[in-house]
Amino acid sequence: MEIIILVIVTIIVIHLIHAVLVDNKVKYNFMTYESTAIAKHLDGYKVLFISDIHDYSLEQLEKNIDYLNQLDADLLLLGGDFPSGERLEKVMSLLSKIRVKDGIYGVDGNHDRVSKLFPSMVKNNMVPLDNSGLHIQKELYVAGVADLRKRTPNVAQALSGAMEEDFVILLSHNPDSVMKQDTSKVNLTLSGHTHGGEITFFGWWKPIFMFKGISKYGLRFSGGWAKTANDTDVYVSTGMGTSFFRIYAPLEIVILTLKAK
Repeated sequence: MEIIILVIVTIIVIHLIHAVLVDNKVKYNFMTYESTAIAKHLDGYKVLFISDIHDYSLEQLEKNIDYLNQLDADLLLLGGDFPSGERLEKVMSLLSKIRVKDGIYGVDGNHDRVSKLFPSMVKNNMVPLDNSGLHIQKELYVAGVADLRKRTPNVAQALSGAMEEDFVILLSHNPDSVMKQDTSKVNLTLSGHTHGGEITFFGWWKPIFMFKGISKYGLRFSGGWAKTANDTDVYVSTGMGTSFFRIYAPLEIVILTLKAK
């Protein structure tokens, strides 16, 4: 019995130490996405994806921005769930300082009030995507849908301006949205929302996904690469902030480089 108690205590201590020393630090996740749908002139195009900022430290965010500004990125995409109140304005002001060639675009999440978020984005020279999309470059179309929980996402409406030859990136805060609507015209979806499970057991067991509230599709969208109902690629970022605290669910910023195949 004493051995069992010792093992349990040791596991708890390991998890708490990991939460304090590791899980509160952002991981820069460098990835390459290769596709025959990517035009040759877009080869090497660099996309930053930041999601679920929540209560993330403003001081630390400034340091992250200093680093991101060294990457010579082309585009910044924001996946929703920003802070509220005065912190929203401060975060938007900071994010607007990220230097990218083709601008900053984003969607709302289930913790956002569109009446506050979208005006703040516009004020800081960002473009809200509200069931809408546009051409960022020739043959590169970026779309975004409203949050699934609080509003009504409409993928078809968001993609209405896309052409057959375009490489299409869809922003959807909640990845469940891409299971309910046709994504066959989308090449890549970027989502957040699930925080990688937030509190996990060595990163393997993620009890939050036992409840349908976070996602109706089990561990499918717990973090990392997945597929939509139409077999379209989805990357689900673990995000930067927390609802409670992180244990073996690291924070991340995605740096995605497109590669023509």
